[in-house]
Amino acid sequence: MKFDSVLIITYGRSGSTLLQGILNSIEGCLIRGENDNFCFALYQAYQSLKNSKKFRKATEATHSWYGAPFINEEAFLEQASQMTKDLILANKKDDPTIRCYGFKEIRYIQLEVQNKFEDYLKFLGKIFPNVCFIFNTRNLDDVLESGWWSKTNKIKSKEKLVNLEKKFAEYCSKHNNTFQITYENIISKSNTLEAMFDFLGVEYAANKIDKSISIKHSHNFNQKIYETKK
Repeated sequence: MKFDSVLIITYGRSGSTLLQGILNSIEGCLIRGENDNFCFALYQAYQSLKNSKKFRKATEATHSWYGAPFINEEAFLEQASQMTKDLILANKKDDPTIRCYGFKEIRYIQLEVQNKFEDYLKFLGKIFPNVCFIFNTRNLDDVLESGWWSKTNKIKSKEKLVNLEKKFAEYCSKHNNTFQITYENIISKSNTLEAMFDFLGVEYAANKIDKSISIKHSHNFNQKIYETKK
């Protein structure tokens, strides 16, 4: 593969679990599911450390920010990278066949994440080795009829999703380690799906793709937990 890690960037009910399954059909590739966007908390911690270092004169014990200049940002990134890898690999930690790992996440629609979107992905690029981002979208009218979205204010929800997709497109226009694909591309087994495999540097195995698509990939969600605020 051309990449050592793959992150699926998406929103809920986009068909991303199916994409996750297809990527897991690639030999040596381990793509986990959602994790409540725990990496964003690491990003926030990293920002706090960087902000602390602004107090460059806090070298004496009499200063309220004593020790801030000595904070080692690189040490934080190295340890965050190793911890994240260990958590994702988990029971596969000692599997020598895995050469690429990552996960998919849907919680980029949260406003605090959107406001830091580009900088957050830059941070992910620091803790995931040789990373690529696959942006997965779906026809929004279909999304809004699916799962918890159907219980939300659809006008407001669509506006949020449209703005998020603009963030996706803008980021892709600036970076060459990105790929955009839709749910419709996947289920129709379009040229875009084949192009994704070329982008990753792996062979397009039609039989494995057919098998993945034939299997239901979904989640029996808890409405109370996942319902988006109206």
